[in-house]
Parts: sequence; C-alpha cells; structure tokens
Amino acid sequence: TITGGVLNLKVTGTADKGISTDGSIRVEGGRTTILTSGGYEYDTDDADYSACAGMKADGNIIITAGEVYVQSTGVGGKGLNSDQNIMLQGGKVCVVTTGARKKDSSGSTSPKGIKADGDVVLSGSHVKVRCTGGEGAEGIEAEGDATDTEGTITVSGGVVEAYTYDDALNSTGDLTVSGGCVYARATGNDAIDANANIYFTGGVTLAEGAGAPECGIDAAEGYTCYINGGTVVAIGGGWQEVASTSKQASVTATVSTGTTVGLLSGSQAILGYTTPSSGSGTALMLSSPALQSGSTYTLRIGCTATGGTAFYTLRTGCTLGTGTSAYDLTASTGVSGSMGGGGGVSPGGGPGGGHGW
Repeated sequence: TITGGVLNLKVTGTADKGISTDGSIRVEGGRTTILTSGGYEYDTDDADYSACAGMKADGNIIITAGEVYVQSTGVGGKGLNSDQNIMLQGGKVCVVTTGARKKDSSGSTSPKGIKADGDVVLSGSHVKVRCTGGEGAEGIEAEGDATDTEGTITVSGGVVEAYTYDDALNSTGDLTVSGGCVYARATGNDAIDANANIYFTGGVTLAEGAGAPECGIDAAEGYTCYINGGTVVAIGGGWQEVASTSKQASVTATVSTGTTVGLLSGSQAILGYTTPSSGSGTALMLSSPALQSGSTYTLRIGCTATGGTAFYTLRTGCTLGTGTSAYDLTASTGVSGSMGGGGGVSPGGGPGGGHGW
C-alpha cells in the first residue's frame, strides 16, 4: 500500500518487476516512478515466457489517488500487470512501453500497457498509455483467466488515452463505456476491440483504427455493438456493425484523411471532427444524443470547427465554418457493416497525421 511520498524505482534484470506482490497493490497517494529495461526469460512453472513489469500483483491493482509513471523498454515489457483485476479510480497513471513481442513454439510474451487476467475498471483516473512496439503491443487489455472467465473493460469516468500499434482497448468479454472521455488510437489494428459485445451508454468516445480491414470499433463475429447513449466517433478501414436495437442513432460516411467535417441539424452544429492525416481508414461513424433515427442531417466537408468543448480533434457545442461541400445523411439505429472505400467524400453504408503525445 502506497499512501504518499516519492518512490523512484529502476530495474534492469531479466524479467524483473518494479513492485511485485503475491497479494494486491493499492496506491492512495504520492508519486511513484518505475523504469524497467530487462529482457525476457522462459518460466518453467508457467511453461511460457516472462518479461519485466512496472507493477505485478497476483491479486488486484487498485489506484485511488496519487501519480504512477511506468516506462518499460524490454521485449514483452508491461506497465501494470495483475493476475486478477485492475481498478483505476482516481489519480494519474501514465504507462509507456517500447518493446516488441517474443513468440515462438515455446510460448509468447507481448508488451502491454495495462493488463489484467480479470477485469479492468476505469472510473476516475486520468490514464495515458502508449505502446508502439509493433504486433502485440496493446494498450489496455482484460484477458480473462485460466478458467476461461472472460475479462471485461468498463469505463464509467475519468479520462482514458491510449495510443498503440495493436489494439488500444481489448477485452475477451464485454466492453462498456458509460461515462468519462476515451481516446483510442491504433496504427496497426482496431482501436477498440472486444471478443464479445460493445456497449456505449454515455461519455465521449473517439476511436481511430488502422486502414482496411481494421476498424475503429470491432465486436467479434457473433456479437455486435450497441450504441445507447454518449457521443461516439469511430474511423477505420471498415465499419462496425451496429445493432438495430440500439437506442441511439448514427450516421456514416466515407471521408478523406486529414479532413475536418461538421455534422449539423439544420443550421445547428452538433459536432466537428478532424480525421487523422495518415495511418487510418476512411470509414467514419458519428453518433450523438442529438440524432434521431429517420431524420436527415448535413455533413459539411472541409470546414473549420472552433469553440465549444474539445477532446483531441473532436469538438462539441462548436461553431462550424462554411466548408467546401456538404451531403445529407439519414440517421439510423441499425447499421450493417461493410468495408469503407478510399478517396473522396460520400455517404457511407455503415460503420466500423495521427495524433501523438
């Protein structure tokens, strides 16, 4: 349990951990900085590879206040790693991993920013994760456990920012956003990916995935995405299928990279958004509580968006410039997934320079 003070920890040994316990880790204050740079090794007990981690707990990791900074540079290195659940309820958590994945016939270890074998619950912390080590470098993962219990991700508050090569947010179970602000950017895969259903009921979500066939938002085959509330913007190489039983409507369009678009109801601006300049797709989905199924809205292309509330390149309550062209779009609660096309700007058939720090 960390309640205050300043901890500066550096480990360089193979598969070493900055803080490790057979129980749980609880952070309630102070400033903790952990640097790991060691390599990986084969763990005969687990019959798999093991790598460094900033925090490793056989129990839960719970952060309610304070600041936690972790940087891991070795192959397969992780920031926060729990065999049970990770609950980030307050304070600030920043994780950077740069290592690559090790995978062969003997096993594998992949770099992860925040990884739980149980569930990940994000309810009030300011979380920033950056994982750029190529395939397997995921930001926030709820993997589930050895008994095949699925791991879920729940975001109900705070700010979550994940910039990664592989999935920015990934869960084996359901993934739910009910509040807070989520920015998920993946340059090589889906931004938000679940092996079960995805639910949006509130908050603000901006999901930017890679080009085709990756999506901004991707629920596994046999599952789907439900948009019941909140502001949701997703862009990638393909559109995510959205359930017709969703309570909130969406619109879709194929747009060019590095373009600012604005969505209007009559002359009233709903939102403005600038698409990534590179490394993403062109299939755009927009959903807002202001949209009504069956109603027609205007998508203004090449405009400016000023004022209002900004979250990365998304603005709500803003003022939109005149733009270069405009299209009418009809909102719908059910969207059939299909691949996005490249080039130009046109109404879409259904949803799916990047941002750095």
